[in-house]
Amino acid sequence: MNEIRPINGEDVCLWPDGSWCYRCDLEEYSWMSDDYEVIRRDSQRAEEIVNG
Repeated sequence: MNEIRPINGEDVCLWPDGSWCYRCDLEEYSWMSDDYEVIRRDSQRAEEIVNG
């Protein structure tokens, strides 16, 4: 069962070209497309993106 979780500013927004930002900074990326994936910050995938 899917669990509804509150929005976290530290979630990662990832674009198909590999660009990413934290959700709290998304407003600064308004020039980018809205074709991004939101990845929960507490996931292993987000850790790999953020830490390279």
